[in-house]
Amino acid sequence: MEKTIVQQLNAIKQKLERFSKKMQQLTGENQQLKERLAVVLQQKAELQQQLEVLESQKKILKIAKGLEHDPKAKQEAKLKVNEFIKEIDKCIALLQD
Repeated sequence: MEKTIVQQLNAIKQKLERFSKKMQQLTGENQQLKERLAVVLQQKAELQQQLEVLESQKKILKIAKGLEHDPKAKQEAKLKVNEFIKEIDKCIALLQD
């Protein structure tokens, strides 16, 4: 009877050792996955920012191409830009006072 208790304790000890090793392995894998996730999330943020810049450039190109072919639109755009410049100058003058 005493032998079976010792055998059972040894079996439990072996199982605990295997469990501990497996837990260490899984903890390591979990840490690696967290690190990879952080890298992927950073890459995603960078790509999102690049996409926004490209979308903005696309809009500007569309406007510029439209202005190339339409002299009236080109003139209207120049007038609008001049209006904006005048408004900006007024704001600057107010800030300096």
